[in-house]
Amino acid sequence: MTSGLQLVGDAKLDGKLVEGHIQKEQTKLDRGLIGHALGSSNSIPKNVAAIIAIASTTTLLISIVVWGGSESFSYKDAVGSVTSLVTLTIGYLFGRSSKD
Repeated sequence: MTSGLQLVGDAKLDGKLVEGHIQKEQTKLDRGLIGHALGSSNSIPKNVAAIIAIASTTTLLISIVVWGGSESFSYKDAVGSVTSLVTLTIGYLFGRSSKD
């Protein structure tokens, strides 16, 4: 349980070090796999919004490259669809009130 933890020899300080290490390990277990990938509960909403904005922009760019020369492809519709989603997520990221 104390792997990677170096104790200093003082009983009080060692107790606090072990307690902090146990709390850190418990937090890792509580977050799980998805929490480990997306971050803590305070940062998950911002991380998800950023992922959506990046994925939407990437999808738009790939669509323009792949289907850009096609007659059935409408730049206006593609850009309009993705732009609304990207501006929504960017507005959430930077316009969110700080009640936390």
